[in-house]
Amino acid sequence: MRDLESALSFIFTREIVIKKILHKENLERFVGLLVQCFPARPAVNRFLKILHKWLQGIVKDKDRPLRPSALRLFYNMHKADNTSLPENVEWRTCQGSRPQYRGYPCSLWILFHTLTVNCATRGITSLTGADVLARIRGYVKSFFSCLECSKHFYNMSKNVEKEVHTHNEAILWLWRAHNKVNKRLSKEPSTDPHFPKIAYPPKDLCIECSDDRKGHNNTWNDSPSTWRDNVVLNYLKVHYSVHNIRLSESEETPEPDRVRYISGNEFVRVIGFGMTYFDTSLCVIVYGTGVVILVMLYIYILRRRRRGVKHFSHMA
Repeated sequence: MRDLESALSFIFTREIVIKKILHKENLERFVGLLVQCFPARPAVNRFLKILHKWLQGIVKDKDRPLRPSALRLFYNMHKADNTSLPENVEWRTCQGSRPQYRGYPCSLWILFHTLTVNCATRGITSLTGADVLARIRGYVKSFFSCLECSKHFYNMSKNVEKEVHTHNEAILWLWRAHNKVNKRLSKEPSTDPHFPKIAYPPKDLCIECSDDRKGHNNTWNDSPSTWRDNVVLNYLKVHYSVHNIRLSESEETPEPDRVRYISGNEFVRVIGFGMTYFDTSLCVIVYGTGVVILVMLYIYILRRRRRGVKHFSHMA
């Protein structure tokens, strides 16, 4: 959750506010998407709802521009209510080997994937898969500070209304787009040498996601030629699900990358030592059964001894 909330904090306090005039319609639609599909903590969810309602009022007033100063003022007003996002941007999953690597762009991709997956798993009917991607496209076009990146993403997504309909299709479209971007940037100097951009998901995370599952190592010269979309879809739904998100600092940090292919299109989370929740439950059952058997055996031995003592005393 820290990377996701840091992404939102960066959006509202650093990226959007550098514009002179904000595209209020695209911002309102994007925040509306966050309200419906972002797996927020209750405090953050309240803030997003208040922000969305405020933006809706500004959009209705067609002659009223939205300036960064107004957004800053609104954001600062709600800090005292403990409903705002964390002030300190901190990367965990997206921490690069140096400050100039990964960080916000990485967290933005995680945010977008999380939105597509949670719109699907929540069964959102007010938005289609194309609507979700169009709102993401609107944000990238209007606010993303990397103009070249924004242009590339817009060109990729300009026909999503024709290409995508369902939420599942939106999940897969964004996954393919992300792999295309990673391939294009794989040899750029902006790529972290300690975190090379590879075809995702790699075989060590999902060996069944590709028909070439026995050979590829996911470098772009040896990436899988055929993906199994249905398996990839289920992998992504596990990886970016709300169950893989640490909602508070007191919760144990989950390992969202670690999921195991079972059969068909099913995955389960791996919680440690290569074990799933099912494995752990089975171990508890076996352990409990073993304890019961040992106790019963101990009682049986005690009774046998007592009978032996009584028999010996009668003979004496």
